[in-house]
Amino acid sequence: QIALSSGCEADFRAAIESDLTYTKQAYHSIAQLYLLASGQATVHRALLRWCGEVSFRGGGYFKSLRQLYKAAEFRNDFRLLGTLAYQIEKQPAFFDHSPYRGLRLDGQWVRIAQEIKHPQSRVGFSRQTKAYLTRRTWRNLYRKGQVGDPNYVPLAVAILLSFSDADEKNTFSTTRYEYGRDANGNWYSNAIKTFFSPFASWSVFNEILYRNSPRYRRANGRHQWIYRDSHTALSPLPAEREEAFPELWDRQVAGLLHLLAESRSRVVHEFAVKAARANLAAVLPLIDADFLSLLLSKEYKVSTQFGLELARQWYRADEPSIPLLQALLRCSLAEARQQGMEWVDDQKERFFQAADFIAPLLFSPWETVSEWLDHSLTALTLPETVQTTTIARAIGRMNEADQQSDATERRCLLQAGQLLEKHFPSLLYHASFQLVQHLLSHPLAE
Repeated sequence: QIALSSGCEADFRAAIESDLTYTKQAYHSIAQLYLLASGQATVHRALLRWCGEVSFRGGGYFKSLRQLYKAAEFRNDFRLLGTLAYQIEKQPAFFDHSPYRGLRLDGQWVRIAQEIKHPQSRVGFSRQTKAYLTRRTWRNLYRKGQVGDPNYVPLAVAILLSFSDADEKNTFSTTRYEYGRDANGNWYSNAIKTFFSPFASWSVFNEILYRNSPRYRRANGRHQWIYRDSHTALSPLPAEREEAFPELWDRQVAGLLHLLAESRSRVVHEFAVKAARANLAAVLPLIDADFLSLLLSKEYKVSTQFGLELARQWYRADEPSIPLLQALLRCSLAEARQQGMEWVDDQKERFFQAADFIAPLLFSPWETVSEWLDHSLTALTLPETVQTTTIARAIGRMNEADQQSDATERRCLLQAGQLLEKHFPSLLYHASFQLVQHLLSHPLAE
Protein backbone atom coordinates (compact mmCIF):
# COMPACT_ATOMS: atom_id res chain seq x y z
CA GLN A 1 0.00 0.00 0.00
CA ILE A 2 2.92 2.37 0.72
CA ALA A 3 4.36 1.73 -2.75
CA LEU A 4 0.94 2.23 -4.36
CA SER A 5 0.31 5.50 -2.55
CA SER A 6 3.69 6.87 -3.67
CA GLY A 7 2.68 6.40 -7.32
CA CYS A 8 6.27 5.37 -8.17
CA GLU A 9 6.52 2.47 -10.60
CA ALA A 10 10.01 1.50 -9.37
CA ASP A 11 8.82 1.33 -5.75
CA PHE A 12 5.85 -0.79 -6.67
CA ARG A 13 7.95 -3.13 -8.79
CA ALA A 14 10.34 -3.60 -5.86
CA ALA A 15 7.36 -4.39 -3.66
CA ILE A 16 6.16 -7.00 -6.16
CA GLU A 17 9.56 -8.66 -6.28
CA SER A 18 9.90 -8.75 -2.49
CA ASP A 19 6.40 -10.18 -2.04
CA LEU A 20 6.52 -12.78 -4.79
CA THR A 21 9.01 -15.14 -3.25
CA TYR A 22 9.28 -18.84 -4.03
CA THR A 23 6.18 -19.75 -2.07
CA LYS A 24 2.67 -20.69 -3.03
CA GLN A 25 1.49 -17.17 -2.14
CA ALA A 26 2.80 -15.99 -5.52
CA TYR A 27 -0.20 -17.47 -7.34
CA HIS A 28 -2.72 -15.61 -5.17
CA SER A 29 -0.69 -12.39 -4.99
CA ILE A 30 -0.38 -12.08 -8.75
CA ALA A 31 -4.11 -12.70 -9.21
CA GLN A 32 -4.89 -9.86 -6.79
CA LEU A 33 -2.34 -7.56 -8.41
CA TYR A 34 -3.88 -8.08 -11.83
CA LEU A 35 -7.33 -7.20 -10.52
CA LEU A 36 -5.83 -4.06 -9.00
CA ALA A 37 -4.00 -3.23 -12.24
CA SER A 38 -7.24 -2.66 -14.16
CA GLY A 39 -7.70 0.68 -12.39
CA GLN A 40 -4.09 1.57 -11.58
CA ALA A 41 -1.74 2.37 -14.48
CA THR A 42 1.29 2.25 -12.15
CA VAL A 43 0.44 -1.28 -11.05
CA HIS A 44 -0.16 -2.38 -14.63
CA ARG A 45 3.19 -1.01 -15.84
CA ALA A 46 5.05 -2.62 -12.94
CA LEU A 47 3.32 -5.94 -13.59
CA LEU A 48 4.16 -5.70 -17.30
CA ARG A 49 7.83 -5.14 -16.55
CA TRP A 50 7.88 -7.98 -14.03
CA CYS A 51 6.28 -10.37 -16.55
CA GLY A 52 8.93 -9.37 -19.09
CA GLU A 53 11.77 -10.33 -16.77
CA VAL A 54 10.66 -13.18 -14.52
CA SER A 55 11.73 -16.75 -15.24
CA PHE A 56 9.06 -19.24 -16.28
CA ARG A 57 10.90 -22.07 -14.50
CA GLY A 58 8.67 -23.03 -11.62
CA GLY A 59 8.82 -21.47 -8.17
CA GLY A 60 5.07 -21.05 -8.26
CA TYR A 61 5.53 -18.43 -10.98
CA PHE A 62 4.60 -20.28 -14.12
CA LYS A 63 1.18 -21.22 -12.77
CA SER A 64 0.61 -17.51 -12.12
CA LEU A 65 1.90 -16.48 -15.53
CA ARG A 66 -0.36 -18.99 -17.22
CA GLN A 67 -3.28 -17.57 -15.24
CA LEU A 68 -2.31 -14.04 -16.35
CA TYR A 69 -2.11 -15.18 -19.97
CA LYS A 70 -5.65 -16.55 -19.90
CA ALA A 71 -7.00 -13.50 -18.06
CA ALA A 72 -5.33 -11.16 -20.57
CA GLU A 73 -6.96 -13.14 -23.40
CA PHE A 74 -10.37 -12.81 -21.78
CA ARG A 75 -10.00 -9.08 -21.05
CA ASN A 76 -8.27 -8.16 -24.33
CA ASP A 77 -5.33 -6.79 -22.37
CA PHE A 78 -3.17 -6.51 -25.47
CA ARG A 79 -0.01 -5.14 -23.84
CA LEU A 80 0.15 -7.90 -21.25
CA LEU A 81 -0.76 -10.58 -23.78
CA GLY A 82 1.91 -9.29 -26.17
CA THR A 83 4.55 -9.33 -23.42
CA LEU A 84 3.66 -12.87 -22.34
CA ALA A 85 3.46 -14.14 -25.94
CA TYR A 86 6.99 -12.85 -26.54
CA GLN A 87 8.31 -14.42 -23.33
CA ILE A 88 6.67 -17.75 -24.19
CA GLU A 89 8.62 -17.90 -27.44
CA LYS A 90 11.82 -16.44 -26.00
CA GLN A 91 12.31 -18.45 -22.83
CA PRO A 92 13.64 -21.99 -23.21
CA ALA A 93 11.51 -24.90 -22.10
CA PHE A 94 12.60 -26.28 -18.75
CA PHE A 95 11.93 -29.95 -19.41
CA ASP A 96 10.29 -32.49 -21.71
CA HIS A 97 7.13 -33.64 -19.97
CA SER A 98 6.70 -37.37 -19.49
CA PRO A 99 5.23 -39.42 -16.60
CA TYR A 100 8.49 -41.36 -16.39
CA ARG A 101 11.02 -38.53 -16.60
CA GLY A 102 12.84 -37.01 -13.66
CA LEU A 103 15.22 -34.19 -12.78
CA ARG A 104 17.85 -33.57 -10.14
CA LEU A 105 16.76 -30.54 -8.11
CA ASP A 106 18.51 -29.23 -4.99
CA GLY A 107 20.60 -32.38 -4.81
CA GLN A 108 17.58 -34.73 -5.01
CA TRP A 109 16.15 -36.79 -7.83
CA VAL A 110 12.46 -35.93 -8.31
CA ARG A 111 9.87 -37.26 -10.67
CA ILE A 112 8.46 -34.48 -12.86
CA ALA A 113 4.88 -35.79 -12.81
CA GLN A 114 4.81 -35.52 -9.01
CA GLU A 115 6.80 -32.30 -8.60
CA ILE A 116 4.71 -30.33 -11.08
CA LYS A 117 1.57 -30.85 -8.97
CA HIS A 118 2.96 -28.92 -5.98
CA PRO A 119 1.67 -25.33 -5.53
CA GLN A 120 5.26 -24.09 -5.27
CA SER A 121 6.59 -26.53 -7.86
CA ARG A 122 10.27 -26.06 -8.71
CA VAL A 123 9.61 -27.00 -12.32
CA GLY A 124 7.36 -25.44 -14.92
CA PHE A 125 7.06 -24.61 -18.60
CA SER A 126 7.65 -27.88 -20.44
CA ARG A 127 8.48 -28.16 -24.11
CA GLN A 128 4.92 -29.30 -24.79
CA THR A 129 3.45 -26.34 -22.87
CA LYS A 130 5.69 -23.88 -24.73
CA ALA A 131 4.57 -25.31 -28.09
CA TYR A 132 0.89 -25.31 -27.05
CA LEU A 133 0.88 -21.70 -25.84
CA THR A 134 2.69 -20.57 -28.99
CA ARG A 135 0.06 -22.28 -31.14
CA ARG A 136 -2.68 -20.84 -28.95
CA THR A 137 -1.38 -17.27 -29.40
CA TRP A 138 -1.45 -17.56 -33.19
CA ARG A 139 -4.81 -19.39 -33.15
CA ASN A 140 -6.29 -16.52 -31.15
CA LEU A 141 -4.91 -13.99 -33.63
CA TYR A 142 -5.88 -16.03 -36.68
CA ARG A 143 -9.47 -16.42 -35.57
CA LYS A 144 -9.74 -12.68 -35.00
CA GLY A 145 -8.35 -12.09 -38.46
CA GLN A 146 -10.71 -14.56 -40.13
CA VAL A 147 -13.82 -12.80 -38.82
CA GLY A 148 -12.43 -9.28 -39.34
CA ASP A 149 -12.23 -8.56 -35.62
CA PRO A 150 -10.81 -5.02 -35.15
CA ASN A 151 -8.91 -6.32 -32.09
CA TYR A 152 -6.56 -8.22 -34.42
CA VAL A 153 -4.45 -5.13 -35.15
CA PRO A 154 -3.87 -3.89 -31.55
CA LEU A 155 -2.97 -7.42 -30.44
CA ALA A 156 -0.58 -7.88 -33.37
CA VAL A 157 0.96 -4.47 -32.60
CA ALA A 158 1.50 -5.44 -28.95
CA ILE A 159 3.27 -8.65 -29.96
CA LEU A 160 5.44 -6.99 -32.62
CA LEU A 161 6.49 -4.20 -30.24
CA SER A 162 7.99 -6.81 -27.91
CA PHE A 163 10.62 -7.68 -30.52
CA SER A 164 13.81 -5.78 -31.25
CA ASP A 165 16.88 -6.05 -33.44
CA ALA A 166 18.48 -8.12 -30.66
CA ASP A 167 16.11 -10.96 -31.59
CA GLU A 168 17.39 -11.01 -35.17
CA LYS A 169 20.03 -13.67 -35.75
CA ASN A 170 22.41 -14.34 -38.60
CA THR A 171 20.93 -16.45 -41.36
CA PHE A 172 22.17 -20.02 -41.42
CA SER A 173 21.67 -23.09 -43.55
CA THR A 174 21.54 -26.86 -43.25
CA THR A 175 22.32 -29.47 -45.88
CA ARG A 176 20.68 -32.83 -46.41
CA TYR A 177 21.28 -35.39 -49.13
CA GLU A 178 18.85 -37.32 -51.30
CA TYR A 179 19.96 -40.59 -52.83
CA GLY A 180 18.55 -42.46 -55.78
CA ARG A 181 19.32 -44.42 -58.94
CA ASP A 182 19.43 -43.01 -62.45
CA ALA A 183 18.05 -44.70 -65.58
CA ASN A 184 21.18 -46.86 -65.79
CA GLY A 185 20.84 -48.06 -62.22
CA ASN A 186 23.76 -46.00 -60.92
CA TRP A 187 23.53 -44.37 -57.51
CA TYR A 188 23.53 -40.56 -57.30
CA SER A 189 23.15 -38.00 -54.52
CA ASN A 190 21.73 -34.47 -54.47
CA ALA A 191 22.67 -31.92 -51.82
CA ILE A 192 19.62 -29.90 -50.72
CA LYS A 193 20.34 -26.73 -48.80
CA THR A 194 17.79 -25.06 -46.54
CA PHE A 195 18.30 -21.39 -45.60
CA PHE A 196 16.72 -20.19 -42.37
CA SER A 197 15.43 -16.64 -41.95
CA PRO A 198 16.91 -14.18 -39.40
CA PHE A 199 13.81 -14.66 -37.21
CA ALA A 200 13.51 -18.38 -37.93
CA SER A 201 12.46 -19.45 -34.42
CA TRP A 202 9.82 -16.77 -33.80
CA SER A 203 6.66 -18.50 -34.95
CA VAL A 204 3.93 -15.93 -34.17
CA PHE A 205 6.15 -13.04 -35.29
CA ASN A 206 6.59 -14.70 -38.69
CA GLU A 207 2.91 -15.56 -39.02
CA ILE A 208 1.97 -11.90 -38.51
CA LEU A 209 4.56 -10.45 -40.87
CA TYR A 210 5.14 -13.16 -43.49
CA ARG A 211 2.12 -15.45 -43.76
CA ASN A 212 1.61 -14.35 -47.40
CA SER A 213 5.28 -13.84 -48.18
CA PRO A 214 6.91 -14.99 -51.43
CA ARG A 215 10.22 -15.10 -49.52
CA TYR A 216 9.51 -17.21 -46.44
CA ARG A 217 7.50 -20.23 -45.45
CA ARG A 218 7.15 -22.44 -42.42
CA ALA A 219 9.42 -25.49 -42.57
CA ASN A 220 7.45 -28.70 -42.98
CA GLY A 221 6.53 -30.13 -39.58
CA ARG A 222 8.48 -27.46 -37.72
CA HIS A 223 7.91 -24.07 -36.10
CA GLN A 224 10.94 -22.56 -37.83
CA TRP A 225 10.69 -20.38 -40.92
CA ILE A 226 12.89 -20.81 -43.98
CA TYR A 227 13.53 -19.11 -47.30
CA ARG A 228 11.53 -20.36 -50.25
CA ASP A 229 13.35 -21.73 -53.28
CA SER A 230 15.32 -19.09 -55.22
CA HIS A 231 15.26 -16.65 -52.27
CA THR A 232 18.18 -15.83 -49.94
CA ALA A 233 19.12 -13.11 -47.47
CA LEU A 234 20.38 -11.04 -50.42
CA SER A 235 17.07 -11.12 -52.28
CA PRO A 236 15.42 -7.68 -52.66
CA LEU A 237 12.31 -6.86 -50.68
CA PRO A 238 9.21 -7.89 -52.65
CA ALA A 239 6.85 -5.16 -53.84
CA GLU A 240 3.74 -7.01 -52.70
CA ARG A 241 2.41 -7.06 -49.15
CA GLU A 242 3.55 -10.08 -47.13
CA GLU A 243 1.62 -9.86 -43.84
CA ALA A 244 -1.41 -11.82 -42.73
CA PHE A 245 -4.77 -10.05 -43.15
CA PRO A 246 -3.52 -6.88 -44.90
CA GLU A 247 -7.10 -5.63 -45.20
CA LEU A 248 -7.31 -5.31 -41.40
CA TRP A 249 -4.16 -3.18 -41.31
CA ASP A 250 -5.66 -1.01 -44.07
CA ARG A 251 -8.66 -0.29 -41.86
CA GLN A 252 -6.52 0.66 -38.84
CA VAL A 253 -3.51 2.58 -40.11
CA ALA A 254 -3.03 4.04 -36.62
CA GLY A 255 -1.57 0.65 -35.70
CA LEU A 256 1.09 1.09 -38.39
CA LEU A 257 1.99 4.53 -37.06
CA HIS A 258 2.22 3.05 -33.56
CA LEU A 259 4.77 0.53 -34.83
CA LEU A 260 6.77 3.23 -36.63
CA ALA A 261 6.86 5.34 -33.48
CA GLU A 262 7.85 2.66 -30.96
CA SER A 263 9.25 -0.44 -32.67
CA ARG A 264 12.94 -1.30 -32.19
CA SER A 265 13.00 -3.88 -34.98
CA ARG A 266 14.24 -3.27 -38.52
CA VAL A 267 11.89 -5.76 -40.16
CA VAL A 268 8.86 -4.36 -38.30
CA HIS A 269 9.73 -0.93 -39.69
CA GLU A 270 10.03 -2.41 -43.18
CA PHE A 271 6.57 -3.93 -42.86
CA ALA A 272 4.97 -0.80 -41.37
CA VAL A 273 6.45 1.51 -44.01
CA LYS A 274 5.27 -0.69 -46.87
CA ALA A 275 1.75 -0.94 -45.47
CA ALA A 276 1.58 2.78 -44.63
CA ARG A 277 2.72 3.74 -48.13
CA ALA A 278 -0.23 1.76 -49.48
CA ASN A 279 -2.55 3.88 -47.30
CA LEU A 280 -1.14 7.40 -47.64
CA ALA A 281 -4.56 9.02 -47.94
CA ALA A 282 -5.48 7.63 -44.52
CA VAL A 283 -2.06 8.30 -42.97
CA LEU A 284 -1.65 11.99 -43.78
CA PRO A 285 -4.58 13.27 -41.65
CA LEU A 286 -3.17 11.39 -38.62
CA ILE A 287 0.37 12.80 -38.57
CA ASP A 288 1.82 16.01 -37.18
CA ALA A 289 5.22 17.65 -36.78
CA ASP A 290 6.01 15.69 -33.62
CA PHE A 291 5.40 12.34 -35.33
CA LEU A 292 7.45 13.35 -38.38
CA SER A 293 10.29 14.51 -36.14
CA LEU A 294 10.20 11.17 -34.31
CA LEU A 295 10.21 9.23 -37.59
CA LEU A 296 13.13 11.26 -38.96
CA SER A 297 15.15 10.44 -35.82
CA LYS A 298 14.94 6.67 -36.36
CA GLU A 299 18.06 4.64 -37.10
CA TYR A 300 16.42 2.76 -39.97
CA LYS A 301 16.89 4.22 -43.44
CA VAL A 302 13.54 2.87 -44.64
CA SER A 303 11.79 4.88 -41.91
CA THR A 304 13.73 8.13 -42.34
CA GLN A 305 13.14 7.95 -46.09
CA PHE A 306 9.42 7.48 -45.49
CA GLY A 307 9.48 10.32 -42.96
CA LEU A 308 10.97 12.59 -45.62
CA GLU A 309 8.27 11.55 -48.11
CA LEU A 310 5.57 12.35 -45.56
CA ALA A 311 7.22 15.67 -44.63
CA ARG A 312 7.21 16.78 -48.27
CA GLN A 313 3.47 16.19 -48.47
CA TRP A 314 2.66 17.59 -45.03
CA TYR A 315 4.87 20.73 -44.99
CA ARG A 316 3.26 24.10 -45.69
CA ALA A 317 5.54 27.05 -46.51
CA ASP A 318 2.96 29.54 -45.27
CA GLU A 319 2.78 27.77 -41.89
CA PRO A 320 6.25 26.25 -41.44
CA SER A 321 7.14 24.09 -38.45
CA ILE A 322 10.49 24.93 -36.86
CA PRO A 323 10.66 21.58 -34.94
CA LEU A 324 10.18 19.71 -38.24
CA LEU A 325 12.90 21.75 -39.96
CA GLN A 326 15.30 21.09 -37.08
CA ALA A 327 14.46 17.38 -37.26
CA LEU A 328 15.26 17.38 -40.99
CA LEU A 329 18.60 19.11 -40.34
CA ARG A 330 19.44 16.53 -37.62
CA CYS A 331 18.39 13.52 -39.69
CA SER A 332 20.94 10.86 -40.63
CA LEU A 333 19.56 10.85 -44.20
CA ALA A 334 21.54 13.29 -46.38
CA GLU A 335 18.55 13.91 -48.62
CA ALA A 336 16.46 15.00 -45.62
CA ARG A 337 19.15 17.43 -44.45
CA GLN A 338 19.35 18.90 -47.95
CA GLN A 339 15.58 19.34 -48.04
CA GLY A 340 15.65 21.10 -44.67
CA MET A 341 18.34 23.52 -45.82
CA GLU A 342 16.39 24.30 -49.00
CA TRP A 343 13.19 25.05 -47.08
CA VAL A 344 15.06 27.30 -44.65
CA ASP A 345 16.82 29.10 -47.51
CA ASP A 346 13.42 29.93 -49.01
CA GLN A 347 12.58 31.97 -45.87
CA LYS A 348 15.97 32.44 -44.26
CA GLU A 349 15.24 35.82 -42.67
CA ARG A 350 12.10 34.42 -41.04
CA PHE A 351 13.70 31.37 -39.48
CA PHE A 352 16.90 33.03 -38.31
CA GLN A 353 14.81 35.61 -36.45
CA ALA A 354 13.40 32.78 -34.30
CA ALA A 355 15.20 32.83 -30.95
CA ASP A 356 15.52 29.05 -30.53
CA PHE A 357 16.30 28.11 -34.12
CA ILE A 358 20.06 28.69 -34.35
CA ALA A 359 21.49 27.27 -31.10
CA PRO A 360 20.76 23.54 -31.74
CA LEU A 361 22.29 23.83 -35.23
CA LEU A 362 25.61 25.04 -33.79
CA PHE A 363 26.16 21.50 -32.45
CA SER A 364 25.25 19.64 -35.67
CA PRO A 365 27.43 16.55 -36.27
CA TRP A 366 26.92 16.90 -40.04
CA GLU A 367 29.61 18.86 -41.88
CA THR A 368 27.24 20.02 -44.64
CA VAL A 369 24.86 21.51 -42.06
CA SER A 370 27.61 23.29 -40.09
CA GLU A 371 29.09 24.74 -43.30
CA TRP A 372 25.64 25.89 -44.46
CA LEU A 373 25.01 27.48 -41.05
CA ASP A 374 28.39 29.25 -41.18
CA HIS A 375 27.60 30.75 -44.60
CA SER A 376 24.08 31.72 -43.51
CA LEU A 377 25.27 33.51 -40.38
CA THR A 378 27.90 35.34 -42.41
CA ALA A 379 25.27 36.64 -44.84
CA LEU A 380 22.77 37.75 -42.19
CA THR A 381 22.65 40.50 -39.59
CA LEU A 382 20.82 39.20 -36.55
CA PRO A 383 19.08 41.31 -33.91
CA GLU A 384 20.90 41.56 -30.61
CA THR A 385 18.07 39.72 -28.81
CA VAL A 386 18.47 36.72 -31.15
CA GLN A 387 22.24 36.75 -30.68
CA THR A 388 21.88 36.92 -26.90
CA THR A 389 19.39 34.07 -26.81
CA THR A 390 21.56 31.96 -29.11
CA ILE A 391 24.63 32.49 -26.92
CA ALA A 392 22.69 31.68 -23.74
CA ARG A 393 21.20 28.49 -25.23
CA ALA A 394 24.58 27.37 -26.60
CA ILE A 395 26.46 27.96 -23.35
CA GLY A 396 23.73 26.13 -21.46
CA ARG A 397 24.20 23.16 -23.77
CA MET A 398 27.96 23.27 -23.25
CA ASN A 399 27.54 23.25 -19.49
CA GLU A 400 25.49 20.06 -19.72
CA ALA A 401 28.41 18.15 -21.26
CA ASP A 402 30.65 16.05 -19.05
CA GLN A 403 33.76 13.89 -19.29
CA GLN A 404 31.67 10.96 -20.55
CA SER A 405 31.13 12.78 -23.86
CA ASP A 406 32.38 10.79 -26.85
CA ALA A 407 34.62 12.08 -29.64
CA THR A 408 31.69 13.22 -31.79
CA GLU A 409 30.12 15.20 -28.95
CA ARG A 410 33.46 16.83 -28.14
CA ARG A 411 33.91 17.80 -31.79
CA CYS A 412 30.42 19.32 -31.87
CA LEU A 413 31.16 21.33 -28.71
CA LEU A 414 34.39 22.67 -30.22
CA GLN A 415 32.58 23.50 -33.46
CA ALA A 416 29.84 25.39 -31.59
CA GLY A 417 32.45 27.41 -29.70
CA GLN A 418 34.21 28.35 -32.94
CA LEU A 419 30.96 29.46 -34.59
CA LEU A 420 30.00 31.55 -31.56
CA GLU A 421 33.42 33.20 -31.52
CA LYS A 422 33.27 33.91 -35.26
CA HIS A 423 29.73 35.27 -35.56
CA PHE A 424 28.94 36.75 -32.11
CA PRO A 425 32.27 38.23 -30.97
CA SER A 426 30.98 41.53 -29.59
CA LEU A 427 28.37 39.98 -27.32
CA LEU A 428 30.79 37.27 -26.19
CA TYR A 429 33.28 40.01 -25.33
CA HIS A 430 30.76 41.53 -22.95
CA ALA A 431 29.82 38.21 -21.39
CA SER A 432 29.99 38.18 -17.60
CA PHE A 433 33.33 37.32 -16.00
CA GLN A 434 31.61 34.67 -13.85
CA LEU A 435 30.28 32.95 -16.97
CA VAL A 436 33.68 32.92 -18.65
CA GLN A 437 35.32 31.62 -15.47
CA HIS A 438 32.70 28.86 -15.25
CA LEU A 439 33.36 27.74 -18.83
CA LEU A 440 37.14 27.79 -18.31
CA SER A 441 36.77 25.52 -15.28
CA HIS A 442 34.60 23.05 -17.20
CA PRO A 443 36.06 19.50 -17.45
CA LEU A 444 36.05 19.77 -21.26
CA ALA A 445 37.64 23.22 -21.41
CA GLU A 446 40.69 21.82 -23.14
